[in-house]
Amino acid sequence: MTFPRAFYLASLLDGTCAEDTSWRRSVRLMATFLGLDFVEQRQSGKLEILGAGFSGSGAKSLQIALEKLGHKIYDIRSIIQWGHASAWIATAKELRDGNRSRLEQMLSMLEDLGYTATMDFPMNLFASEIAETRPSTKVIMTVRRDEEWVTSWANMNDILSPLVVRPWNWLLDLKFNQQLLKVLWDFDWPFPSYPDHIWRPLPWFEIVTSLPAFAAEKREDWVSLHRQVRLRLEQNVSSKRFLVFEVQSGWQPLLEFLAVHDAVLAISSFPHANQIAGLRAARTMLDMIAVTLPLWLILAVWLLPRLSVKLCCCFIRWTPRFNVARRIWRWKHPKSKTR
Repeated sequence: MTFPRAFYLASLLDGTCAEDTSWRRSVRLMATFLGLDFVEQRQSGKLEILGAGFSGSGAKSLQIALEKLGHKIYDIRSIIQWGHASAWIATAKELRDGNRSRLEQMLSMLEDLGYTATMDFPMNLFASEIAETRPSTKVIMTVRRDEEWVTSWANMNDILSPLVVRPWNWLLDLKFNQQLLKVLWDFDWPFPSYPDHIWRPLPWFEIVTSLPAFAAEKREDWVSLHRQVRLRLEQNVSSKRFLVFEVQSGWQPLLEFLAVHDAVLAISSFPHANQIAGLRAARTMLDMIAVTLPLWLILAVWLLPRLSVKLCCCFIRWTPRFNVARRIWRWKHPKSKTR
């Protein structure tokens, strides 16, 4: 599903709340996700950095750091913004068959849009193939201890679970992530289904009661996938181009890897994205909107004709240079002079 560029479904999946859990930050997250965010334009660039870490591994902290260094990041928000989901699925299928032509087209398009780095899930699934296609790029994989990471990843999916049920799944289809995992890594990601994993207290509002993808027996599968992604990168990308990075280590190893010389930045605090805290507050807002959805629809129906009349009146009143508007104005106000 695509929208105009100034109104796109985006960034709750970002959740970058660096030490800020305020409602103002949460409102911004929700607004950008629902398509009320302005898209900053930028001239074409060159792809330089590939993020290979999964969500919950420190990928968003790394993203903030790279943005401080001047990079423009392509992530899941960007996929939704530009309507690229189907294109990446087609790219994945061709890669599986040994064809890289569509991947080259996609990367050229990203560079034309000004992106200089890819980051986070699901773009990390393409890191090895992109690194081979763009041999000048460097790959950074953020990591945590396995149990910490899979717990964080499960928490994020739990908080974002409203996005895969009513009413939000009427606007946004996130199953392209599921398809990419299956095509590229032969990994099964079971989504919640009604009524086994979903409660429907209202016809338009559903609540996920359990996540089958993160049941106890499934967690080890995620850890195994994480290890497979890292192993493939270690095998296919030279050590000079590949960095396994823990955000707790700070700026120094990152700056050295990227050959950036900034003594002040090297001793400063590394960004910390409190992703879970920001998403929890935004989740509350999404639930409030979802529960009261009929009221919003009634309000929209009530306002639309009234706003339309107002706009038409303004058009007629302030654009008398149009013959039809001038005649209507004079007919309705015979004693008034048009401007």
